[in-house]
Amino acid sequence: MAAVIRKHGKLNILVNNAGVIVCKPLAKIILDEWNWLMDINCIGVFLGTKYAIEAMRNNGERCSIINRSSIAAMVGFGGMEAYGASKGAVRAFTKGVALSCTAARYILFGLILCILVKFARQ
Repeated sequence: MAAVIRKHGKLNILVNNAGVIVCKPLAKIILDEWNWLMDINCIGVFLGTKYAIEAMRNNGERCSIINRSSIAAMVGFGGMEAYGASKGAVRAFTKGVALSCTAARYILFGLILCILVKFARQ
């Protein structure tokens, strides 16, 4: 965030878009895979959001943070349990932080649900 502030003078928008998936049944996932997925999908969102709020809080303009989630946050998919759990965490985290920031009146939050659609070749 410091590099953005140095280069542009302020931060007005952040999009937390990174995400990974482990497509395995829960019984086949090892702890290292679970932690790798959670580090990227959850801790990355936490850190991006935390430092963006610090950078945006006093810039005097309306700001936005968009944390991308997934339909998997609301609907379970077999073989995607870890991914669904991480995106559910992003959804709940974003709602809580949005309430805090709205009460403080300094950042507008958006929750984007990314729906994955598989198209069959015709």
